[in-house]
Amino acid sequence: NIEASLVNRLYRELGEKVIIMNTGISGMKIEEFLPEQKGFETIKDSWRNFNTTMQTEWFQERFEPRIKSYIWVQGESDDWLAPELYMERFRIMHSMLRSPDFGFDYAFICNVAPRFFRPNDAQERLAQAYDDIFMGSRAAFGFTPESGELREDNLHYTQQGDNVLGDEIGKTIALVYQGKS
Repeated sequence: NIEASLVNRLYRELGEKVIIMNTGISGMKIEEFLPEQKGFETIKDSWRNFNTTMQTEWFQERFEPRIKSYIWVQGESDDWLAPELYMERFRIMHSMLRSPDFGFDYAFICNVAPRFFRPNDAQERLAQAYDDIFMGSRAAFGFTPESGELREDNLHYTQQGDNVLGDEIGKTIALVYQGKS
C-alpha cells in the first residue's frame, strides 16, 4: 500500500498526473515472476488490459505517459535463495519488462530488510551493476514494530511503513527522471 504516498511525492516533485498499476502478489518467490509463471502472467495480463485503455482516444486526450517504470517490492520469501540466482532471475524478468512489449524505462527496487541478507545482497548488487536499475528505498533497514513501521510479526509493513517507503521511492524516481541521480 505504498501507492498514496508514492503518488503524493511524485506529484509534488514533478507536477505530473500519476497513474499506478499494482500487480503485487504477496508471498510470491521471484521465480514466479519469470515468463510463463503465475506472477509474470498476472503482470502481462494487467499490462495488456491497461495498455488497451491507454490506446483509447479518451485516454490519449487526457494523458501523455512520460514516465514508465516499475517498482519491485519483493524478496522476503526468497531468503534462502543464493544471491546469484536471485540476480539471474531478476535480470530475466527485467529484460522482459524493458522489452518493447512493456517498454518500462527503469526498475526501482524497495530493498528488503538486512536480516534477509541473500535477497538484500542481490538487490544491492543489481542496483550497483546496472544503469537502469535503482535502489528506490532502503528505508526498511530501520523499521521495527516498536517504531510503528512493522507489524508485530516483524515482517509485514504497517501503513506507516508503507507511507515511508512510497515517499522515498517517489523521491528517487523523481530524481532519476530529472537527471539528478
